[in-house]
Amino acid sequence: MDVYTGDLSAPGTLPRNYFHTVVCSEVLEHVPDHDAALTALGESLRPGGRLFITVPLRQDLWTQVDDAVGHQRRYETGELARMCLDRGLAVEADLNTGFPFYNAYYRLLGRKSPEQTAEDATTGLKTRIVTGVATALFTAETRWSTPWGGREALVARRPIGRRGPQR
Repeated sequence: MDVYTGDLSAPGTLPRNYFHTVVCSEVLEHVPDHDAALTALGESLRPGGRLFITVPLRQDLWTQVDDAVGHQRRYETGELARMCLDRGLAVEADLNTGFPFYNAYYRLLGRKSPEQTAEDATTGLKTRIVTGVATALFTAETRWSTPWGGREALVARRPIGRRGPQR
């Protein structure tokens, strides 16, 4: 397995026509030039290669947690799919998950500072029980996609027979 690090939006960071699979999970929302980064990701795929992307959705869910972790944006439903299509990638799956439990949890989490949240997470039986229940609920709701979800999981494929995504 190859691992590349660096500025995804800088030319030459990723090799062209190289990867069968690229996973970009919870990254694009941190990159200032996400357009250039997505172009580079698409161009790094071999024909038939797949790109798996996850990002946070819905600007209306923005909280101080987004600020604390360095998010540049949250995406809107369909935005990432359109960006992939604009680059000549075929969208195979576009799921919005996280409704209703994740969205409610995220809004509650955003009322506290990240420091308060971390402190609360280390105390007591009540926290362990709530964490276990929340984990089960979040896992269950990943099984369906709704327009109200707060997370997006997208799979795009570079078509076979083309040299690369068109700009």
